[in-house]
Amino acid sequence: MLLLHRTILSIKSVEAEKVVTDNKFDAKGVRFDIYVEDEEGSRYDVEMQSVQTEQELLALRSRYYASMMDVDATNKGDEYRDMKKTVVIFLCNFAIFDGKLRQYNFIRCARQNKDLELKDNTEIIFLSSKGAKSDIIDEDVASFLDYMNGKTKTDNLFVKSIDKEVKAVNKDPTIRRNIMKWEMKLREEREYAASKALKEKNEFIIITSLKEKLPLTLIAKLAETTVSKVKEVAKKHNLENLIVNN
Repeated sequence: MLLLHRTILSIKSVEAEKVVTDNKFDAKGVRFDIYVEDEEGSRYDVEMQSVQTEQELLALRSRYYASMMDVDATNKGDEYRDMKKTVVIFLCNFAIFDGKLRQYNFIRCARQNKDLELKDNTEIIFLSSKGAKSDIIDEDVASFLDYMNGKTKTDNLFVKSIDKEVKAVNKDPTIRRNIMKWEMKLREEREYAASKALKEKNEFIIITSLKEKLPLTLIAKLAETTVSKVKEVAKKHNLENLIVNN
C-alpha cells in the first residue's frame, strides 16, 4: 500500500486505545485509537473519524496528537537527531477540505517555496471515503475507502482480509461484549467531558458577572443555575465581597 510512500518491513507493536499524558505538566492527555510502532521506531496513530468535524478542528487535533506522540517516544537525554518519524492518519467517512480528493498528505514546507521541506519527520494524512475521486491513489487505499462506504464485494486481497477479520469479530460474543463495554465507557467519558465543560462555562459566567457587580438573581439566570450555587462559586474564588443582593 503506497499510503506512506515507504515500505514497513515489520510491526514492532500495536496498541488499541493507548492513553498518553504528559506527567511533567498539567496537560491534556490523548487516547489514540490505534497506536503502532514499526521496526525502525517510527510511530503511527490511526484515528477513525465517523462524526463530521470542522476542518480547523481536525487540523488542530492532528497537530496535538503528533506532539503527544513525540512526548511518548522521547526520553530525557535523547538527542534531537534520534527522533523517529511520526505519522497521524485520520480515516474520515465524510468529505474533507475541498472535497475533491480521497487522500491528503501534509508535511511542513516553506511558505515561500513549497518544494523546500522542513524534514522534521512528521506527516499528517487524511483519508476521505467521500472524496470526489479526482485523485490517483493506491489501489488498496481506494478499495479500503470503498469498503468504508459499504462496498463489501471486492476482488482486492487487502480489503478481503479486513472483511474476514470484521466478520470474525462480529461472530465472537466475547469480542462483541468487549466492544460494547468500550463504546459505553467512551460514551461516559464524552458525557463527563461535556458536563465538565458546561460547569467551567457557567463558573466563568458567574465570576465575570460578579466582577461586573450584577445582582445575584440575574447572575443565576445567566448561568442557568441557582442563587445558592452563585454564592458557592463566589466563596470558592474569594469573591464574596462582590455579591450584590437584589
